[in-house]
Amino acid sequence: METRQAKHIISLADHGSYARAAEALGVTQSALTQSIARFESEIGVQLFDRGRFGAAPTEAGRLLLTRARAISAENRLAHAELDAFKGATRGDLLIGVGKSVVQHLIPEALARFARMRPNVVVTALEGWSTDLFAQLLRGDLDFVVSAAVPSSAIDPELAQQVLFEQHEVLVVGASHPLAGRKDVALADLVGQLWLAPPAGTGRVRQLQGVFQAAGLPAPVRFMRTDSVTLLFELVRLGVAIGWATVELMAEREDNSIVALNIEELAMTRTASITMRRRTRASPLATVLIEEIKRVAAADLKRLGRAS
Repeated sequence: METRQAKHIISLADHGSYARAAEALGVTQSALTQSIARFESEIGVQLFDRGRFGAAPTEAGRLLLTRARAISAENRLAHAELDAFKGATRGDLLIGVGKSVVQHLIPEALARFARMRPNVVVTALEGWSTDLFAQLLRGDLDFVVSAAVPSSAIDPELAQQVLFEQHEVLVVGASHPLAGRKDVALADLVGQLWLAPPAGTGRVRQLQGVFQAAGLPAPVRFMRTDSVTLLFELVRLGVAIGWATVELMAEREDNSIVALNIEELAMTRTASITMRRRTRASPLATVLIEEIKRVAAADLKRLGRAS
């Protein structure tokens, strides 16, 4: 499979339409259609089912799509390494950023990197660890910086470098009925409204498991958001109970959000840099990773947690 063919297959699978895929690639729809048809003829397998509403990969297409993404990622990496070999200071990086590290660690590291490599284009995509890991495995990202929940399984094709531990506690707004109480027990949280990530994440399952283990009704009232900013605002307004890292709480200068000391629902996450095990980081990625490590080490020292 040629790199051009790999790009065509990926674009069609991602857009689900020959017209949209062709537009994204900067080619005519006819050229894309002929390219896919010619490749299907060469290998003797149909890669896409064509319907009234677009094109969807067949089972064989999904299998080949994984290989196509790997080829595309390796090609991008090869160009980056050649540019670095020639002493170039231009290039592109695509990184995944977890929700809990987007507030301070990544902005500071990117600011430093921008001063060092002003002609490098960095695209940072914010998301949940599980989604980012899937993109990393597909070759869409150079690396991921995140702090996954402890129950998250890591694919054996991925390798991690530990940065630090994050400690999360329950938080409520200062106007919330539980904010003024000195001793809050798990039973006091029954029936409360909770802020949580979108359905399917480990946080909700963990929360419900703690209540069930204590013989209490599991939480069923949730307001879901994938926005850290919105979460903090809803907590501040006393709408619901949420989580926040101890480190982020320490940086807030107001008293509008209060931590609840409930040990069963506290959580420790490990913030890590995650990469594909069989792919060496590009020189530019290596520079950015080192800056992330420096910022993380400085934060640990500032918070008095240096090892």
